Amino acid sequence: METTTNSIVLNLNSTIPEDLIFNEKVILFNIVAEKPRTVGANTAIAIKFPEELTEPTILKFSKSTYHGVLKDGILTMEDIVLMSGFTLQTIFTLNGDFNQHFTISNENNKVTIAISNSDSLEEIAKNKFVVLEIAATGERAVPVTTTVIIDIPEIIISYPVFERSFYRGSYIKDSGLEFTEEISLQRGYDSSVEFRLEGDNSQWFSLIQNDNLATLITNERNPLPDDIVDKNSHLLFTIVADKLGTTGGRAAIHIDLPKETNDPIVLRFEKNEYIGRIKNESLELEEIRLLNEHDLSSIVLSLSGEFVSYFMIKEEPDYITIQLLDIPKELIENNNFIVLNMEASHPNAVNGYTTIILDIVRNQESQILSPTFEQAYYIGEYSDQEGLIFTNMIKLSQGFDETVSFKLEGVLNGLI
Repeated sequence: METTTNSIVLNLNSTIPEDLIFNEKVILFNIVAEKPRTVGANTAIAIKFPEELTEPTILKFSKSTYHGVLKDGILTMEDIVLMSGFTLQTIFTLNGDFNQHFTISNENNKVTIAISNSDSLEEIAKNKFVVLEIAATGERAVPVTTTVIIDIPEIIISYPVFERSFYRGSYIKDSGLEFTEEISLQRGYDSSVEFRLEGDNSQWFSLIQNDNLATLITNERNPLPDDIVDKNSHLLFTIVADKLGTTGGRAAIHIDLPKETNDPIVLRFEKNEYIGRIKNESLELEEIRLLNEHDLSSIVLSLSGEFVSYFMIKEEPDYITIQLLDIPKELIENNNFIVLNMEASHPNAVNGYTTIILDIVRNQESQILSPTFEQAYYIGEYSDQEGLIFTNMIKLSQGFDETVSFKLEGVLNGLI
């Protein structure tokens, strides 16, 4: 304080601490004028400060909820910023059930969330969505929070399914392999699909793959031996379409091995293959007949195949039927088709052969569909003036029937 004649000038000796200003709001002190032989005089001085120094800073995010998407290992987020109250001393913290799998950083009021590491990515991807909370705090500031919802779209894998469940060709010693059918997938193809052959008889053959088209050829390094051709009427093996994340698709390949004969009695079926299906644990298959009229009582009929123990031949006077025995449900669930071979033999005739392909039809309607909401989360608002504002329609996208009931869970569910 300086005095000049009858004037007083107040000077600031040092900076007033901001904490003192914030706590006191107004600084009061007295000036005393002393004079001999008098009681003197005094006056009060009040120093006021602007509101930004005396009132708490109001922190406010630009949105109450931010959305992001985690897809193919990449996290995409909206810009997270404070609409008001940001200073260089503002601190952002991340909370939530999965906060340990994320990192948070701030650069000039732009908040960035990132995934910690690849192990965290694998753990996070198990969920449909993740909810996080960001808190912003600062000195002499009212804390504020915002919600971050990260959607994790379900990866839908299209399983490989061949155009046909059965492909057929023939092999003759002199002319070699005759196979004109195009092998391809009707669905589930992508660049990761690889075709291969499976089964004991597949070793004599190879594949040429051109994208979604596979061509069957003979194996030049391991040609089909003559004794195999002589001793067999056909060869049966499998083509497999391997695809990442699936068990692969399968189809059967049947190679006839016709023989030249000098007008013997030849047993022949009306068809080289019979196509049927198994649905609702019942077998649907047309009657099987021999091409020429033969007394079935003198002909020996036999079935062969991986699952032959679940089938039985029933002979009628002029036709043959196949009956389905008790078949495990696991077999139905884990296979797309079943292939059986039927042989007709007689001591004085050349054996006849046919193939039975049974497609397995799963009844989708009989499966119990798990309930799935149309959205993974719903957002509403609440204020003292307007109360609850919630305009979303909550309903299931699948799995609803008369047995479904809805209920609320959570700490605050008793309020709604």
